Order: sequence, then structure tokens, then C-alpha cells
Amino acid sequence: MGFWGIIGLGIALAMDAGAVSMVNGMVDRRIDFWKAVWIAVVFGTFQLAMAILGFVSETLFQGIIEQFDHWIALVLLSAIGGKMVFEAFKPNTSAHSCDITNRKLYAQGIATSIDAYAAGIGLAILDASLVLFAPVVFLTTFLICIGSVYLGKRFGVLFRRHVEWMGGLILIGIGISMFLGHINI
Repeated sequence: MGFWGIIGLGIALAMDAGAVSMVNGMVDRRIDFWKAVWIAVVFGTFQLAMAILGFVSETLFQGIIEQFDHWIALVLLSAIGGKMVFEAFKPNTSAHSCDITNRKLYAQGIATSIDAYAAGIGLAILDASLVLFAPVVFLTTFLICIGSVYLGKRFGVLFRRHVEWMGGLILIGIGISMFLGHINI
């Protein structure tokens, strides 16, 4: 796989993390520059770690992980999204803002980086360069996520009162989409 193929794969892998970052920007009104950077670093690091893990463990766990990776993404994103929807309609909630804690962020990072594991396995099979692939995965994910946080923050201002339940539904939708994509529906 050539340089542009690896760039394209890095961008494709970052799309789920970018969509979830946008939701984070929508629902957390207290996001500032450093929190946006932290979100991008967490997602980039999870993508990087899973891609390297897949590359290194090419044949050890391939069949096992592929059997249930879509379930992990579905459960994690649906649980986080469902909680956001529930919180949005709970009486006496103040300002309809959801704080994106590290715990939520790490769960999102795991859910959105499972496909990077499979990509790492594929790249190892193709004998691609891990030295080129690893920084590309991190950098593309970082850049897409930081931009997505700010885009989400802009949407959050536009849809003020509805962002939390909308964001929750978007997370659930991403989880379902990842699940259905894996089972080819």
C-alpha cells in the first residue's frame, strides 16, 4: 500500500472518531481549546494503539476480535448515547449541557477504534510500513477530531435546547451503523 493509500485509510479510520467528537462538541458547552485538544489526543491515541496492536498481533487474535468487535462498539456507543437521551429529558436538568468526562471519552475511544485493529491486521498482511502508517493514523484522527469538536460546538450553539438528546441519538446511530456495516446489512 502506497503513501496515498495509507493517508486515505487514516482518514477513513478517523471518520467515526470525528463524528463522535462532533457530538462531544455539541453537548459539552465547557469545551475550550485544551479540552478539544485532549479529545483529539485521546481519539488519536486509541486509533494509533489499536492499529499497532492489530499490526503486531496479525494472526493471533484476528478471528476472535472480528467476531465481536461490532457488538462492543454498539453496546458502548448505545449506552453512552442512551444515558445522554435519558439525562436530556430528566426533570430539573440545568442548562442542558453534558460534561464529557475522561471515562466517557475513553469508552468512546475504544468503541471508535476497533476498526483500526482490523486495519492494522490488514496492513501487516499487505506488508505495509508501520513506521509510515502509525503517525498517519494518529495525525489524521487528531486533525479530524479537533475540527469536528469545533464544528459540533457551533451546531451546539444553534440547537441549544436539543443538543443532548440529539447527540445521544447520533451516538446510538453511529453504534448501529458500525454494527450493521459489520454484518453487511
